[in-house]
Amino acid sequence: MNTEPELSPGEACRTHSLTQQDFARMCNADGSLKSQPQTTTFSLKDDPSKTVTVDNSVLYICGGLLLLIIIGMIVLLVRRYTKKNKRI
Repeated sequence: MNTEPELSPGEACRTHSLTQQDFARMCNADGSLKSQPQTTTFSLKDDPSKTVTVDNSVLYICGGLLLLIIIGMIVLLVRRYTKKNKRI
């Protein structure tokens, strides 16, 4: 049973207590933990050299707006349908 406390990735980078391969993969040269970019890159199927990189927050906002538009359209269609049925 291992009772020794485990190191966090950030602490392991600061203390250089990783193997050389793991340090290169997980840590910057100054001993700070590498972070994942908060972006998404799209490329064309036929030409991977043409890419567009978008911040993830822009994608979240666009997705939320699209969802609101779809919900609004559904509400309008339901109202229009119920008005037609009440007239009959």
